[in-house]
Amino acid sequence: MVRRYRVPADTAREAEIMRHAAAFGFPVPEVYEVTPAEMVMTRLHGPTMREAMVADPSSIGTHTTTLIELHHRLAEIPGPAWLTAVIEPGVALVHLDLHPGNVVLTDEGPVVIDWTDAGRGPIGADPALVWLLTQVVDVEATGGSRPLSRETLTRFADLFLTAFDKGLLAPLVTQLAEMRLADPHMSDSERSRIRRLLEAGPVTR
Repeated sequence: MVRRYRVPADTAREAEIMRHAAAFGFPVPEVYEVTPAEMVMTRLHGPTMREAMVADPSSIGTHTTTLIELHHRLAEIPGPAWLTAVIEPGVALVHLDLHPGNVVLTDEGPVVIDWTDAGRGPIGADPALVWLLTQVVDVEATGGSRPLSRETLTRFADLFLTAFDKGLLAPLVTQLAEMRLADPHMSDSERSRIRRLLEAGPVTR
């Protein structure tokens, strides 16, 4: 599979991050070749976890358990010294977009894609970002012609957060919210929700 970028990107960095994760047994696509404009990787066959949840809402519990396991496994991978720390302390490898839309469900198991935003960060940054996104994301933009319903998203968030200490995640949610304000991929309505969240003070949901 060839992943092409609209503008030149640091594909070598992204590929090296994926190889680092793979060295610790984490499921990522194998990278064969990189150029500034594209990356040649293993072709993955299967729906994303988000697509599977939309197609069969009764599967949310199973898929959420899988996502939780992926987060715990990723938190055990040390952040390499050559990688920039996006949030201190930069002790672990963090994906910073590990939500159901970036997990492909193949016959061999789940595979995590889109490592563009990855870096070094504190343990808990990835689940904290999922918590943030469930509060601010535009639901209608979560799945093309078949987006997640608000009810499904809320149920997913409630199940997901049972596996983490929200008291430890809350400060990270605040830091990540401030970072996401500068993300060009966030919509104006999502930025408005982030600002309201920050104005409201500590996250306690």
